[in-house]
Amino acid sequence: MTMIAIMSCQRGGTGAAASTPSSRSIKSDCPTADSAIVTLTYDDNLQSQLANAVPMLNAHNMRGTFFLNDVTANVDAWKDVRAGGHELGSHTTYHPCTAQFDWVEKGNASEDYTLERMAEELDDQISMLKTLGETAPFSFAYPCGTTWIGSEQTSYIPLIQKRFIAARGVTGDIVTRLDDPMNVPAYFLEGPLEAFIGSANAAIADKGWVVFGFHGVGGDYLSVSNEDHNAFLDWLAERQDEVAVLPFRDAARCMLK
Repeated sequence: MTMIAIMSCQRGGTGAAASTPSSRSIKSDCPTADSAIVTLTYDDNLQSQLANAVPMLNAHNMRGTFFLNDVTANVDAWKDVRAGGHELGSHTTYHPCTAQFDWVEKGNASEDYTLERMAEELDDQISMLKTLGETAPFSFAYPCGTTWIGSEQTSYIPLIQKRFIAARGVTGDIVTRLDDPMNVPAYFLEGPLEAFIGSANAAIADKGWVVFGFHGVGGDYLSVSNEDHNAFLDWLAERQDEVAVLPFRDAARCMLK
């Protein structure tokens, strides 16, 4: 299938409190072999996700996965997101990407990390997730899709394998068999709506799993519009017989069965 290169991500921040989750029951069962799986993931714990994405998901009775960095300034809001049935995963604390990007903070580039520093940061992240109400097994998303650290570009995938059930990358494809749960493909699209529908339809045709990655929703950066995001949720809701919308961890479990 066609592989789509993804734009580099930027580190995000904190946001305001999310709306009250839907009180309707949420299914988490694996779909039949004739159904596709769609997973909606959101990076960098951005304010627009709390203000816009979470309420939209709740209104559609859908659960997303939010890959978090440091949420110290907004713990209660993310506790509420977890309490609403959404998954919280790790995206590292300081979002290390290659120093080739001028927006990467000095000292926090991938090249600045050692395996010891990364291991400590991952363990701190798991402690944070537990504080927010998340339970094992945990999931992970590589900042910028970068799987290496240090000047010699040493892989830190073994650290991820030890701590997480699955990890998300940043290059798009449809998964029909999960051969590598430590680097699951994902499409990062900012629109238009037809682009989201096209990738979802490809998953339906292949009876596979498609993961979407978002940053801003109706704000912040690398943003999808509120209109396109909500319309895509509408489209998915109308196709419940063909598509199961599952958080990243649940979908990975289904694919690993």
